[in-house]
Amino acid sequence: MRKELFVVMALSAALTACGGGGSVGVTTPAPTEATLSGTVSGVPAGVSVLLKNGDAETLAVTGGGAFAFAKKVAAGAAYNVTLVTQPSGYSCSVANGSGTAAQGTTSITSIAVTCQTAALAMSLFNVGVTVSGLASGQSVTFVNSLSTLTVSGNGLYLFADNYAKLAAPAGQPAGSYAVVVKTNPTGQTCTLTGASGALANSDPTNFVNVQAACK
Repeated sequence: MRKELFVVMALSAALTACGGGGSVGVTTPAPTEATLSGTVSGVPAGVSVLLKNGDAETLAVTGGGAFAFAKKVAAGAAYNVTLVTQPSGYSCSVANGSGTAAQGTTSITSIAVTCQTAALAMSLFNVGVTVSGLASGQSVTFVNSLSTLTVSGNGLYLFADNYAKLAAPAGQPAGSYAVVVKTNPTGQTCTLTGASGALANSDPTNFVNVQAACK
């Protein structure tokens, strides 16, 4: 009896020294983030496909090929990659665009955007502004023709309107665009690059990406 009691006491002491029973060697895995990437096929050089992941990020893929969103998806978070709009002259679909990032996954590469020539097509184009250097808590407002765009973060943002290459704004050639800063952020000035021009109806380009550097 004494021998059995000694054995039980010895085992109890050993477990106590190791921090108790059942938890020895158990560690919580570090949270992971996954990069969203894939491919765009079926569009020629100069034609852009505009994609977004929910409200997190907008991405322009020009000429097809591989793409990757800059912002990663945390483990356990959902993602939903969709088309912002159909490219002028093309009909595109997204496969494997939604899901949930699993713990341990660092790369999701199966998103596939497939495009084909549309039976009926209008010569339209989109205008976007890629903002950099905007201070936290600030906003900047841009204007293009009758469209207004206000943003409060860095990255690519799009004017809501589509523009027709055959349309001529007042006093401007057909297919013109002219982005200006309407309201600068407090304490900063945003300088535009590539803010104006015109797209001919024969030009396959369907997206204009204006650069706005705020300092």
